[in-house]
Amino acid sequence: METFKAYPYDDEGGEIPFTDPIDQVSVSHNPDFTSMLKNEAADRVSDYVMFTHFENPRPGVLYRMDVDLADDCTLQVKSIEPVDASEWGGIWIPCAGSITSWNSHLGSEEYEPDAKLLAANVTYDEFKAMWTEDEVGGVSDIVNFLRFFGVYYPTYENDMDLIRSTFNPYKYGHVVEYGVDDSGATTVTKWYTMGRQALEMAEILPDDKTVYISDDGTNTMMTAFVMDTPKDLSSGTLYIAKFNQTDDKYGGSFDVDWIELGSATQDELAAMVDNITFDDIFEYTEPTIEGQSCSCPDGFTGINAGHESGSPQCLKVKDGMETAAAFFETRRYGAMMGGTTELSKFEGVAYVANSKNGKDEIYAAMSDVRYGMEDFMKKGDAADNYDVCGNNDIRLPYNPCGCVYQMDVEEIDGWMQITKARGYLCGDTNSGTNAYDVCDVNNIASPDNLVWIGKNNGANSIVVAEDTSNHQNDYAWLIDLNTGERTRILTSVYGAEVTGIGLYEYEGCSVMTSVIQHPYGESDTDKVDSEYSQGLDGYVGYIGPIGFKTSSDLDSDIEVSSPQFSGNVTAESDYTYTFTVDGLSNGTVYNFTVECVLGDGVPSTSEQGYVETLPESSVGTSDQSKSPSTSSGMKGTHITCGIAFWALAVLSFV
Repeated sequence: METFKAYPYDDEGGEIPFTDPIDQVSVSHNPDFTSMLKNEAADRVSDYVMFTHFENPRPGVLYRMDVDLADDCTLQVKSIEPVDASEWGGIWIPCAGSITSWNSHLGSEEYEPDAKLLAANVTYDEFKAMWTEDEVGGVSDIVNFLRFFGVYYPTYENDMDLIRSTFNPYKYGHVVEYGVDDSGATTVTKWYTMGRQALEMAEILPDDKTVYISDDGTNTMMTAFVMDTPKDLSSGTLYIAKFNQTDDKYGGSFDVDWIELGSATQDELAAMVDNITFDDIFEYTEPTIEGQSCSCPDGFTGINAGHESGSPQCLKVKDGMETAAAFFETRRYGAMMGGTTELSKFEGVAYVANSKNGKDEIYAAMSDVRYGMEDFMKKGDAADNYDVCGNNDIRLPYNPCGCVYQMDVEEIDGWMQITKARGYLCGDTNSGTNAYDVCDVNNIASPDNLVWIGKNNGANSIVVAEDTSNHQNDYAWLIDLNTGERTRILTSVYGAEVTGIGLYEYEGCSVMTSVIQHPYGESDTDKVDSEYSQGLDGYVGYIGPIGFKTSSDLDSDIEVSSPQFSGNVTAESDYTYTFTVDGLSNGTVYNFTVECVLGDGVPSTSEQGYVETLPESSVGTSDQSKSPSTSSGMKGTHITCGIAFWALAVLSFV
């Protein structure tokens, strides 16, 4: 089936001659975040439920898969169906996500539609003239979404009243929660309480109170939502980060302050959303700009906030509309309040507890260091439009390869605040490049999704997935936070991003979801018909089983993962076991597929996450085979187990 783009105008501004557009079908090659939840419904068809985002088309689409986990830790799909979000006016652009401690899927709506495009003074000709194929959240996305309401071109031609009355931009750009109720039915809740932005994802910290939210695109922000009551997203306070730069080396260093934007409940915001427009919230006028200088009339505030070309503007919040501005125009209002709106392609966020330095940390991905993050520059060349009228808080050298940032977290005023940020791992163009790879192939390029894999297993590492045109093949990397060592664990086909990374541990099995999005879509389009091509379709799959086990899964005389050792295994605590192993023979090779870090002061050496040496014997992996040095075996050794063996599996139907 051919992909169909339902744009009303071509790139020359001419009308596309649709003969019967209602019969056209949009096919998505863009799967994204995929979760795995325990199905706790009494009358259930499966033990687990997976939700998968599809970023394209407009309107957005999610699918629910009911799956079972087999004894060998493979997944078997029992059924699949689309998710009905019609009670919320449909879903905008579902992108990345996370899961909650209360067993729900926390999704997103990326690139919120710009409500200013639908302001009362905008004519149809002006609306039409603002269409560009590349501008996400713009005119083309809005008119595509009209199909959700049964409105197709040319029905809305020259009719801005129809467009405005049909499409309400303030219903899109929010965190969306999905789950399964007691009857087994899918539940959908769009949370207005966490603000509105180009929402990449929301990450809830272990206090079940603090939520960090990433804002994708150009000239964007970082926000935090603090619940009034833990595990209750229905009321709380919204904050925006203020980045105070202290250094410009290697992605920069910053002190971070937090500016309160407002407090609200879901009920009051839900009552408000159907009855507000851009003109209800703001007075607006164009700024006077001379070079790097910006001025606004008295009573107006100059800002520069989102999206692709920078957006200098002068705004004034109307009396009594502060709450509406905070929660439905979060980026614009946050900039007016002094927050930083200069981030570029702010993507994944991952919380890490007790990292190498013993502190809690956040790791966050910026796919590019560019535009608003530069100092009146655009990709290294002089340009004013991304900083003029704004704060110019961030002033860094251009880096097309992006950075992963490390951020300190402290409990202050009852919530877990980021206080400092610094570049942790940045891609570079200085080595490892070629005609197809702008960025070093031995380092990251355009980091996107992040996930910490040490929550339950002691493996202090993060996985970083790429969404880049600066590597011909995008990668997923395993980054050891203790040593800084990075290992490629997944490679995409040409022109595809790696996304949807998530680690799920159930019943002694650990699987890592992984998604390949839009093959041949961002580069190498001419290779889609090559001998080895599998076509344009994206992939939803997983890596695993990885080999984690919990203490509840262990009894005496049971083998751990796949080592063919005989003897006793005693669980002392989660992921810590005592081995008593007999029968090791000289000259025999033992394959050990669980990474183990020796405790109790017993020395060991390791390479690429694999143990090479154990007391009185040597064992190996499928990649590194060793023969025991003695036949006395090992007794009473304490071992903590984490990741070691990777295998790729694809969801199969049964």
